[in-house]
Amino acid sequence: MHSPLRTVQIPLAAAAFALLGACGGNSAVKSATPANPPAPAPSATAAPAHCVALPAQGKKPDLPCLPGGVVPSKLTVKDVKVGTGPAAAAGEQLTVDYRGALYLGGEFDNSYDAAQPFPPFALGAGNVIAGWDEGLVGMKAGGKRLLFIPPDKGYGPGGNGPIPPNATLRFVVELRSIG
Repeated sequence: MHSPLRTVQIPLAAAAFALLGACGGNSAVKSATPANPPAPAPSATAAPAHCVALPAQGKKPDLPCLPGGVVPSKLTVKDVKVGTGPAAAAGEQLTVDYRGALYLGGEFDNSYDAAQPFPPFALGAGNVIAGWDEGLVGMKAGGKRLLFIPPDKGYGPGGNGPIPPNATLRFVVELRSIG
C-alpha cells in the first residue's frame, strides 16, 4: 500500500534532469508559447469546489467536513470517540488506523483496505506529518479523532504522490494502542 504519510525522495539524477529541462539545458530545444494558449478542457476528475463528506465504506469510518465546508487555515482537532487509559504523549509509540482525503477532494489512502494498521511510529519525532504529530497528542487508546490539516502541517508546496502541492487534508484516525 502506498502510504502518503512518508516523505517521497526523488533520486538525485531525476532531480538534476528535471532542473536541466527547466533551465533550458539544451539550447537547441526551445519551447514556444502561443500568444493565446487554448483554455484547458474541463476534467471529469477535477476536485469539487467544496468539501464533500465521505460516508463509511465497509470498515472505513465516515470522513466528514467541517460545518459549512469551511477550509481550515489552522490544525483543527475533533474527538469523535474518546478512548480510555493514559493519553498519548510525545515519544510514545502509536499504532493507528486511518482514512485520509483531500479537504476539497476524495480519499487518497487508508489502512483499512490492507486490513493492517499504519506502522507504529513515535509521536512527535517527525516520522509523520506535523498535523499528526500535533493532532494526536492527548488521544487515548480506542479513541477516534478527526484531523483537519492545513498545507503547512501536511505536505506543503511539495505535495506527495496523489496529494497535490498546498493541499488541505482531512483524516479520521483510530488509536489502536500506545506503546
